Amino acid sequence: MARGRHLPSSERRLHLIAAATRVIAREGLDRATTRRIAAEADVPLGSIHYVFPDKQALVTAVLDHWVAVTAGVAAERVRTGMGVAAAAGVLVRAYVEELERNPGESAALYELVLWARRTPAAGAVAARNYADYEAVVADALAAGARRPVDPDRLAEAAQLVITIADGVALQLLASGDGARARRNADRVLGQAAGWLEAADTP
Repeated sequence: MARGRHLPSSERRLHLIAAATRVIAREGLDRATTRRIAAEADVPLGSIHYVFPDKQALVTAVLDHWVAVTAGVAAERVRTGMGVAAAAGVLVRAYVEELERNPGESAALYELVLWARRTPAAGAVAARNYADYEAVVADALAAGARRPVDPDRLAEAAQLVITIADGVALQLLASGDGARARRNADRVLGQAAGWLEAADTP
C-alpha cells in the first residue's frame, strides 16, 4: 500500500492485520514491533497505534481475522446434507491444505495463542479464540448434517475436529511432510467416522 493512498478504515485494518501476520511469521512475535509492522504495511507508524492501541489488541485482531477466514472456507466447502463425518473431513483437509500453502502464517497463529496464554492480561484472548473456532466448526458441521443435531453433540464433534486438525498441524509444521500429515489426518478421520456419522444418522 503506497503511503499516499487512503484506505477505508475496514480495509486499513485488514491491511495491517496481514502485515502483522507476515512479520510474526517471518521474525517471531517478540520481534514484531509496531515499527516493523508499519514498514511491512508501508504506512506511517502512528497509523498502527490509531487502529491497535497495544499488542493485545493487535493479537486479538489477528486471531479474530483468521477465525473469520475459517468461517469463510467452511461456508464455501461444506455442502448441505453431506453428513457430519464428511463435513469434518472437508474442514480438516482444508486446514492441512492451508498449512501447506502458508506454513509461516499458520505457525504465527499458534505463537499468538501461546503468547496470550503466557500473558496474564491476555489470557482470556486465547480461550475466547478457541471458543470462537469451536463455534465456527460446530456451525459448519450443523450445515452439513442430514438432520438437526443435538447442540451438545455438535460441540463435542467440533472439539474433536479441532483436536485432529491441531495434532496434524503441529506434526506438519515440525516435519514439513505434507503427505504424511494428510495420511494421518485421513486415518484419524476414518477412526472417528463412525462416531461422527452417528450424530446425524436418521
